[in-house]
Amino acid sequence: MESQTVYENCKALGFDLFQGDFLENPTIIGGKEISEKQNSSLQLVSEFSKNDIEVDKVAEIISLDPVLTTKILLLINCPLYQLVRDVNSVREAVVILGLDVVKQWAIVMSLMSVSTSPTELFRSLLARAKTLELIAFNNQDEEVSLHPLECFLVGLLSGVDAIFKVNMETLVGSLKLEAHLKQALLTHDNALGSLLINVIGIERFDSQTFERLSNQDICLYGRCQQDGALWADTVMKNL
Repeated sequence: MESQTVYENCKALGFDLFQGDFLENPTIIGGKEISEKQNSSLQLVSEFSKNDIEVDKVAEIISLDPVLTTKILLLINCPLYQLVRDVNSVREAVVILGLDVVKQWAIVMSLMSVSTSPTELFRSLLARAKTLELIAFNNQDEEVSLHPLECFLVGLLSGVDAIFKVNMETLVGSLKLEAHLKQALLTHDNALGSLLINVIGIERFDSQTFERLSNQDICLYGRCQQDGALWADTVMKNL
C-alpha cells in the first residue's frame, strides 16, 4: 500500500492482508503533541522496558487499568498458548508464562489502545518484533549480547511514529529507555540497531542487505521472519 486511498479501496474490495510504505511511513503532523492517553501508554512502555522491574510492580501497574487487565487475560487464555486451565490474574499469568511475556503483551495492548492507525500496521510491527526476538533466541555470536525482550521492544517501537503520527525523535525522547535502546531506534549504530536495519532490509527485499549478510544469516533471518509472520497472524486473529 502506497497511500491511504489505495488502502481504503482495497479494504472495501474485501482484502484483509496488506503491506507497503503507507503502513510504516507516517504522515507526521507538524506541531502535534503527544496526548495524555498516549503519554500514559509511553510511560508504561518505559517502566516495562526495565530488566529489573519486580513482579509485584508489573502486576500493580497493569491492575490499575481494568481494561488492559481484561485484554491481557483474554489473550493469554486464547488458543495461542494452549493452557490446560484458565488464568485468572496477572500474577498467575507471570507464574505460568513468565514476566517477559506479560510485560510484552501489556506494552502491545497499551499501544494499540491509543492508536488510530490501521490494524495492519500492528500486524507488520508484531511480525517484525517477533522476528527480532526469535533471532535473539537463536543468536550464537558470543561477542554480541541480545536480550529477547529488548529485541521485541525495539521491533515494536520501530513503528511508534506511524502509530502516533508524531516525530520519532520526539517520541523516543519522551520514553525513559536505556541509552542503548534509544540508540538502536534513532541512530541504529549498535548491535541491536544493526539487527533492526537488517530485518527491515529483509522485509523489503533490499539487495544491499542481502549482499552484506552471510548465507547462514539470510537463512536464519528468513526462517525467523516466516515464523514471526505466522505468529503475528495468529495473534491478530485472537485480539
